[in-house]
Parts: sequence; structure tokens; C-alpha cells
Amino acid sequence: MQESDEPQVDPQDEVEAMPPQMRDHAWAAFAHKAGLGPHPGQYQGPPHPGVPDDTVTDSDLQRAREGEVGSKKMREALTGGGGEGLGPEEEAELLAKQQQTLQQQAAAKEEMEAQQAQAQQTSPTPPSAPTGSQGVSQPYPAQAGQEEEQK
Repeated sequence: MQESDEPQVDPQDEVEAMPPQMRDHAWAAFAHKAGLGPHPGQYQGPPHPGVPDDTVTDSDLQRAREGEVGSKKMREALTGGGGEGLGPEEEAELLAKQQQTLQQQAAAKEEMEAQQAQAQQTSPTPPSAPTGSQGVSQPYPAQAGQEEEQK
């Protein structure tokens, strides 16, 4: 991280800048939250001097860097990844590719749904074959004639 000429505010500095009454009240509230003492009530002492508004802190710089990165990503997403905008031909090609991809996805989805519907269908089970004396049957008259011819 680069050192800047602007002063950086440390969170410890903010605590040390508190008036003593405010610091004592904060510790009493902390102890109460931990179950170690009575509720201190609402703070009535002098206000915290705070950090001047024109002071740039480390967190301000970090948020600014993240914002710069985020805006660059957003700009690239809107323009299709290039730093420059797309020309009319490139936009038409990109649109055609997007439409083709959407059509392929829709077709794949329909095919998958059809396969799932087909898998859910049950095939009818044939009746069980007769066993024992029921399983022996006399041939039809036409079949009887065929058997004699084959012999």
C-alpha cells in the first residue's frame, strides 16, 4: 500500500479522542451487555469530537478503490468486455450469438423436459403366462395343419 501525504485516522485515535465521560459510559454499556453490571442509561456527557469531514481515512480510500474496480467491471459488462464501445456490425453479431445461444438453451430445455416426461411414463405390464395344466393349449385348426405339413 502506498503512503499518502494525507493523515490517516486510526480507530484507536477515535477512542482516545473521546471525552472521559463518554469512554466510561461506553465501558459501562459494554459491561452491562456482558451481564456484568447495571444499564448505564443514556449518555448525557459532552459529544464526541469526531473525525473532521475533510479527513480521508483508510476505509475511505479502500471504498474508493473498490468503487473504481466495480465501475470498470460494470462498464466492461455493458460494452461486452471491450474498453471501447461496440460498432454496429459487432453489436449485430453479438445479438445474433445471444439469440442463437438462447434458442439452443430453449431446445435443450425442451428436450430434457421431454426425456423426463418419457421417463415418468410406465409401460404396461403384460399378464403373467399361465402355468401348469393351464399352460398347455390345443393348437388352432390352422396350426394343426401346418404341423403335419412340416413333418
